[in-house]
Amino acid sequence: RAQTIPSNGILRGIGELIPSNPSQTSHEREQDVSNSKTAEFFRGCRSGVAARDSRRYRRRTGAALYAHEDIGESFLKEQSQPLVSVWVITYNHALFIRQCLDSILAQKVDFAFEICLGEDESNDGTRDICKEYAQRYPETIRLYLRERNDPARKQCAGAWQFNFIETFKACRGKYIATCDGDDYWTDDRKLQKQVDLLEQHAEYSGCFHKIGVVDATGRIMQADTGYPPRRMEDYSLDYLLRYGNFSPMFSVVFRNHNNVAPEWICGAPFGDMIVHAINLQHGSYGFIDEVMGHYRIHQGGLASGTSRLHNVETALTVQKLIGQHLGLESSPAYKRGLRILRTSYAIEFVLNKLIPSELKARLDQGPGRRLRALARRLLAGGKV
Repeated sequence: RAQTIPSNGILRGIGELIPSNPSQTSHEREQDVSNSKTAEFFRGCRSGVAARDSRRYRRRTGAALYAHEDIGESFLKEQSQPLVSVWVITYNHALFIRQCLDSILAQKVDFAFEICLGEDESNDGTRDICKEYAQRYPETIRLYLRERNDPARKQCAGAWQFNFIETFKACRGKYIATCDGDDYWTDDRKLQKQVDLLEQHAEYSGCFHKIGVVDATGRIMQADTGYPPRRMEDYSLDYLLRYGNFSPMFSVVFRNHNNVAPEWICGAPFGDMIVHAINLQHGSYGFIDEVMGHYRIHQGGLASGTSRLHNVETALTVQKLIGQHLGLESSPAYKRGLRILRTSYAIEFVLNKLIPSELKARLDQGPGRRLRALARRLLAGGKV
C-alpha cells in the first residue's frame, strides 16, 4: 500500500483508471508488475510525491491505480486481461443495484471477467453501496466515481451521457456485456452461453436473448416479452433501422472495438440504439431463445419513467442522429423506419389527447406494448 494521497491528488475516486501506456506489450507490463524493486519503491512513496511517482510508475507498468476516498488510501492492482467486461452504469439505484451486481457476480463461467461500474454521484446511497461492493470484490469490480461538476461533462446534452461513454472506454475485454443498475440477470450461465455463441460465430458482432419485465418492487409484469417482430435467426442493421430498438442493453453481449460509444452520443437522448447500430455495421446479432434477464420499469428509469409520446419523440431524434453520423440517410430501411416513427408519434399525440394519462400509462405497459409491436410489423412490411 502507498501512503495517503492528498484529496487534491491525481485521483478523484475508487477505480478511476490511469490509462495504460499503449506502446507497451502485455508481457512488458507483467514483468514490471512482478518486479519486486518497483513494488517496494511504490510502497515507500510518501504522500507529497505520490502523484509524481505514480505517474512514472503508470508509464512503466500500465497498471490501474485505485484510490479509496472514504479511507484516504490508494491501492496498486494489476489485473489479468479479462475476456469479458461487464459495463454497468448507475444513478440513484439504491433499491436495485445490489440485485444487479449480485446477478453478475453469480455468473458461472470458464473465463475471466471484470465489472466496470460507473457511479454517477447519486444522492440516495447508491455510491456507498458501490464502494462496499468494490471493496468486497477488488479483483472483479473496477469502480469509477463520476462528479456532476466535472468540466468534461459540459459538452453533453444531458446528465447520463458522460458516464455512459467513459465507462465504455474503460472496458478492456474482448467482449462487452451490459447491464444498467436497475436491471438484473436471471440465468447464472448467461455470460457463458453468449460468449460461446460468439466464439462459434465469427460473423456475429453480438448476440442477445429474450427478457422479462418487473416493476419497482420486483413483481413480474411479463415473464417473457416474446420475440422481436418477424422472428429471425439473426438481426441486421437494416432490421434495426426498420423496426427500431429490438433489444434492451442488458441482454446484449458484443465484440469490443474502438468506436463502441462515440462522442456524438453526447447529443443523444439515449444511447443503446446507437451502440447497436455501430455494432451491426460489423455483423448481425445472433439470438438465444431463452429469458435470461429482467428489465425493470420504475419512475426513475431513463425510458420507463417517461411517457410513450416522449419515448417516440426521442426515438425519432436518435434515428436521425444515426442516419446523419453513420451515413445511412439514403438507406431504404432508414427511410422506412423514419416514416414509421413519424406515424407513431402522430398516433401517440392523438391518443394522449383522447385518453386520461393514468389509463394511457396502464395500456402502454400491457396490451399497448403488443399492439405497438403488431402495428410496427404491419407498417414495416416486406423483407428486412
